[in-house]
Amino acid sequence: MNSSNNNIHLVFAKRENGFRYKIRPSQTDFNDLNEAKKSVRSYLKTAIKEYLESEGITISPKFRVQGSWAYGTCNAPAKPGQEIDVDYGIYLPVSAFDGFDATTQSEQAKTYFEKIESLLQDLCEKKNWGLDNTKPSCIRLKIKPNAHIDIPLYAVPDSMFDALQEKHELICDSVSKFESAKGIQLHWYNQDYDMNIQFAEESLQDKDIQTIHMAKRDGCWQSSDCEIIRQWFSDKLKAQSSDNGQQLRNICRYLKAWRDWVFDEKGAPSSILLMIIACKYYKYEKGRDDLALLHILRNLPECLNSNVYEEIQDHESEDFNRMSCEERREAKIRADDLYKNFSVCLKHSDKTMILSLLTKQLGDRVPKDDSLIEISSDPFKGTPLIQTSVTPQMPLRQG
Repeated sequence: MNSSNNNIHLVFAKRENGFRYKIRPSQTDFNDLNEAKKSVRSYLKTAIKEYLESEGITISPKFRVQGSWAYGTCNAPAKPGQEIDVDYGIYLPVSAFDGFDATTQSEQAKTYFEKIESLLQDLCEKKNWGLDNTKPSCIRLKIKPNAHIDIPLYAVPDSMFDALQEKHELICDSVSKFESAKGIQLHWYNQDYDMNIQFAEESLQDKDIQTIHMAKRDGCWQSSDCEIIRQWFSDKLKAQSSDNGQQLRNICRYLKAWRDWVFDEKGAPSSILLMIIACKYYKYEKGRDDLALLHILRNLPECLNSNVYEEIQDHESEDFNRMSCEERREAKIRADDLYKNFSVCLKHSDKTMILSLLTKQLGDRVPKDDSLIEISSDPFKGTPLIQTSVTPQMPLRQG
């Protein structure tokens, strides 16, 4: 630890009013998404089984929560117009599709996609939800104005399907207790330990993780790395023996919160790109999320303006930075602003200025309590940097 740095850790980590807690999904959104997810599973579990039986196939589908709710990195929307979502995948073995061939368009894939969408249309009418039938690779259910569920349809190698365990819990960084709503106990895992253990137990450790395929609206089968990415991140967390990877997960959430605040939907860095960069440059700092974040921010500008590779199974040669050259340059400028102003926050003597700079970079969920800042004995008193102007924001899908 550098003794000349201010300590702004509590701005992020103070129980209840720290930034980490302000950006977590609300209990209401959690309840609504959880209940909607259970309704989807209850309805489709039976309906899909009956549909397959009518086709002479005796198989029950499996369901798995994916994305940020599986990783424990989901944030609440940063601004009005943005949405919070759950990715809830449906899995069938490839043997359910006669003559499965992922290299060509498949009438089976198209028919399957249309059938599940028609079933969900019936559920939407019963629940007064909206159905977005424009998504090419998933079925989207709009359960309320600021929340939706995306349902991708997967075909899994038979050996992997047999080992696949269903995963329904929504893992969320929250208070260290179980909340109860409507008489149903909901899982809000201990932010320091329990949810990391849960994540590891629910991963496919020591299983034969293979490439799976996703049915698209047009009948194509698209390869998907959702389970491989899940295992990769689980391994990164488990490698952090000091705290089971909780601080690393915090850093990923802070980066996503910054992204949601300063970027338009078009041209924003993807969640997986930010996670990979965080994992590459992460260094554990006991009780200092601020210093751990600083390690990442030093490298973030150049990473966002460069090709980014990672040793992820079957994706070692893939560039995870899918932004265009222009988008990369813009992202670098914004990341430079973040790093330079964050560095000032760790040196400057004016607490009001520190909170102002953090708010400009991370949004209005930064707490306004200057008692959360500890000024170093040798503070910087120069003129702080000024953030470049930020253009009006468009809705950004959470992920």
